Amino acid sequence: MLREADALMFLSFHDSIGWAAGEAAATGCPVVSLDLGGPALQAGNNAVVVPARPVGTLARRVGKALALVEGRRSRVHHLDMERLRDLLRELYVATGTGL
Repeated sequence: MLREADALMFLSFHDSIGWAAGEAAATGCPVVSLDLGGPALQAGNNAVVVPARPVGTLARRVGKALALVEGRRSRVHHLDMERLRDLLRELYVATGTGL
């Protein structure tokens, strides 16, 4: 679903990790997120970051951010499944726990 979506809107004031943002960006789905916590970092160059304050103009700024993502698709490779599998394998081999 994320591969076909126009964008993922991650506008949480409280979820500071934002793994969904990283998952979306890994598929190429643009991410609109607030400048709070890690969602924008997870999405990397596929993020359009909206300042959370002032709240009174947030809706207008989110609308402008959505206009920026139209037609924009760029996969973020730091969370790509192939890369993640290789990183986990290296970690387990390095610690001697094996896979």
